Amino acid sequence: MLRSSLSVSPLRIFVLATMCLAISGCGPDETALPEPTRPAVEGIRPIIDREIGIATSGSHRYFPSEYLGDEVGSASIQVMEECYREHGTDVFSTEDLMVNSVGPAYSQVGVWRIEEAEQFAFMKPLAIDDQIENAIPNTTLSDSLRAEAEVKRGLRREESERVKDFVESGAHEAILADCLKDDEVAYWRALGDEVLPSTLGPWVDEFAAANEEAQFDDRMLEIREEFAECLKDQKMRLVPIELTPNETFGDLFVVEGQDARRVDEQQIKLAIEVVRCKDEVSAIERVLNIVAEYEEPIYLEYEDELQETQRVLEDIEARTESFWSTRE
Repeated sequence: MLRSSLSVSPLRIFVLATMCLAISGCGPDETALPEPTRPAVEGIRPIIDREIGIATSGSHRYFPSEYLGDEVGSASIQVMEECYREHGTDVFSTEDLMVNSVGPAYSQVGVWRIEEAEQFAFMKPLAIDDQIENAIPNTTLSDSLRAEAEVKRGLRREESERVKDFVESGAHEAILADCLKDDEVAYWRALGDEVLPSTLGPWVDEFAAANEEAQFDDRMLEIREEFAECLKDQKMRLVPIELTPNETFGDLFVVEGQDARRVDEQQIKLAIEVVRCKDEVSAIERVLNIVAEYEEPIYLEYEDELQETQRVLEDIEARTESFWSTRE
């Protein structure tokens, strides 16, 4: 089961608090684009995975992703709830009330796959529960899906009330003390509170600065201009921008009428055309390969430490996958 960090119920707040005490141009001359130049160093090449939905710079191999942090945090909550149940409490629902996540998809370059464009338009992929919770207008959701999400939302509120009463009674204190001594609880707390943070080194700020510097590379504007030419076929135009430090690079491709807080037929149509033009000018590969040129010196400076960090993160990923596979 996949989980999401975007919807935080009072139950989660309580548990966490207690635990912490082929490339062609589309310009008018139809000139073929050059092949993207890939950096010589394998370890900093961009991560472009169309199956999973990840399009990001190579340095992201060496950071704990939001998705991984959420998986570890959800496991911590799960084992704490299990411990409370073992102590005879019935305040936690036996039903699965966690918000299902859309998975680890992430992009530094805005919408880039038809799958996301058709389902989410320009919005960051969100589970239906999260869309309801955040009051995001989505005319594509069926009444049955909305009703199901509302039912689950109501059950979470009921559970939160039970937890609130339980805490106010003071009955949880002795159980909490015992559960904090539980080996599995301590293990997942340590992963989230100590191991994940320990993977962040001095390279974090240096990679961020490199991304900001790449934003101002003249080749970024060349890609944007070719993208704008492609949009003309659909009578679409780019929103004028003033370049500022931006690690997502998505602002290079914002079109008039785009709204990341709404999902409807018009937004989906715009998003599909944006994806088509990004593909036509190879925007994703070109942008991220430019970023890799700026990140490569930093990677070479910290190569040994980064390789060890990657091994640690991969081990944590494997442990979380194994944990959730036993609870599905």
